[in-house]
Amino acid sequence: DERLRILDAILENMNEGLFLIDKDFKYVLINPASGRILSNDPRQWLGKRAGGYVHPDDRVKSHETVMRTIQGENSSCEARVMGSDGKYKHLEMHYSLIAVGETFYVLGLVEDITLRKKTEGELRTSEEKYRTLVETQSVAIMTLDLKGSILFANDNFQNVFGYTVDEASILNLFNLMHPEDVERAHRQVSQASRGMRIHNMEYRMMTKCGAYLPVLVSASPIVDKNGKVVSILCVANDITDLKATEIELAKHREHLEELVEERTSKLNE
Repeated sequence: DERLRILDAILENMNEGLFLIDKDFKYVLINPASGRILSNDPRQWLGKRAGGYVHPDDRVKSHETVMRTIQGENSSCEARVMGSDGKYKHLEMHYSLIAVGETFYVLGLVEDITLRKKTEGELRTSEEKYRTLVETQSVAIMTLDLKGSILFANDNFQNVFGYTVDEASILNLFNLMHPEDVERAHRQVSQASRGMRIHNMEYRMMTKCGAYLPVLVSASPIVDKNGKVVSILCVANDITDLKATEIELAKHREHLEELVEERTSKLNE
């Protein structure tokens, strides 16, 4: 029969795993892709009870999913299943109930998502490291959209400027700038939006109490996978103490110059 040959060809060549489970939870059909996913000969599973290779922590979840399917609900779950090498693979399984004559079977479709789970795990680890780095910095860190609105601010933003993280999320950088610094800030945000890096530019930024704080600001463009600038990373370092030190040094230098001038005058008398 031509239809049977077509179905056999589909089962033999599809990339996803496919299997049928009977009312006793035993495999009655399993395609080659299922074996490739777990590096097993799928024929060895025929007649065996399903779930034997599922990770112990995932067995209850997997069993409950199959039971919901038997009750007529299309269901899916993720589970770790042991391969022939003794290592667990992450599989995503979708179940549905089908009838062959008067007999019902659970049809399972299997996709190997091991690589995806590994990538997701690495991404979470990377994000956690980045967040830890950002939150433990003693400087105020923020990301801006290309119009200067604050998209994100770290916890130290509040320590420096007094605004909470929630308050910062509705602020615009230019509204915090001293009126005399706004035009220059616009120019440099525009430069960053075109891919340029800005290093240690001095500004006066308004704190929550209304006072202006001297800060050094550096900015770097953040690009998407196509290289398009989508936002700007800004780091603002409070230089109040540095400015105070500069003032003290200037006073000291002026005092020394006065002493030298006075001493010179006495020597010329």
